[in-house]
Amino acid sequence: MSASRASSSKPIAIVAVVAIASGLLAWIIWSVMEAKSDSSGTRETRNTVVTPTSPGQIDVDNHAWKPAEVPVGMLAEYYDHITEHTPPRDPSGAMQRRERFYRAPGDPFALLESRLARDGPDAALWEKVQAWRQKWTAGREVEPSRDPRLPPGVMIRPSRAPPQDLGELANVDQLAAQSSLAAQALLDIGRAFDFLVGDEAATVWIRAALVKAQTEYDKTQPGDPAAAGFLRELDQTRALWRLNDYPSLEQRFSLAIRLYPALSVESRRAGCLHATALYYQGRSEEAADAILKVWDQDKQAGDLGALEKGDFGEMDWVTGLYLFSSRQYARAVPYYQDFLKTDDNRKRMGAQMFASCLTQLGRPEEAERIRHQYGLPRPATRPVRRPATQPAPG
Repeated sequence: MSASRASSSKPIAIVAVVAIASGLLAWIIWSVMEAKSDSSGTRETRNTVVTPTSPGQIDVDNHAWKPAEVPVGMLAEYYDHITEHTPPRDPSGAMQRRERFYRAPGDPFALLESRLARDGPDAALWEKVQAWRQKWTAGREVEPSRDPRLPPGVMIRPSRAPPQDLGELANVDQLAAQSSLAAQALLDIGRAFDFLVGDEAATVWIRAALVKAQTEYDKTQPGDPAAAGFLRELDQTRALWRLNDYPSLEQRFSLAIRLYPALSVESRRAGCLHATALYYQGRSEEAADAILKVWDQDKQAGDLGALEKGDFGEMDWVTGLYLFSSRQYARAVPYYQDFLKTDDNRKRMGAQMFASCLTQLGRPEEAERIRHQYGLPRPATRPVRRPATQPAPG
């Protein structure tokens, strides 16, 4: 009985082993075929490299991709929400809402070839771009360039990318500004170069756009919708901050002040940032005049501190700073007095600068009382360092 059961179970075991082996073999063959398909690029996957062909429209292997599938990680390269969130501030995400107008930049070389004429400045510009493109694709690199508008010995801060051989692009901004390209098209080319190459190459085109915009929008009235697209792309020039290109930032915010509606939040924020750009160029007196003008506009609008109570402290801080740096100590005193009444976390530094103002004005007893009140040491005999103007956290 047991012998017959043992003999009958052998065929079943053999069949089971054969079935398992066949399944494993089929799985191995399928995996190999999938790998070959992926490597040949015939199978669509979520990891397909996407190259934008035009803003908001992507076509890879004849497959229409939705705009939402554009790599949104690039947004962080173009916007500076922290530095540019100046009073009057809106903590509900006002700066992030600017991203609604973001479009991925297209191929800059294709755009240039399609828009440029074949003679005059256009032809000269295209020739330089083509010559630079050949060097760039060959991988040549040099040290970062310096902006001739900056004081001697002051270099632009290197971009996040390795320094690139700007070569013909180093002075192409002049030709670009003389070309037939519109200011907004030049900004779009700059955004594309920022993504492909780096900040130094991008700012060449951004500077050209700023120069072109001076004449292109010369007769444009504040709040004219015709400038809306240009202003939205102007928001996407974070490269200027990364390179400490304050001359270009001054131009950018001068344009924004003029093109946004008078007394609008955007115009007044641009006014604050315009003053910052002046300050970091060592033009403290002009920065003070610029920020005092913004104060007057804020009083007319009447909304300072409506959404962010720290607006007053921030404005007191930067105004006192610019007046202090331009040696207008008497005018700085009331702003530091108001600043010390706020809950700003820079009170200790503000008290030190307030005491320094009082000392310069021949009021040492008052200065000593302020130092004693805030536990500050007596002043050292050394030059006062220029503090940063970045907004307080939160």
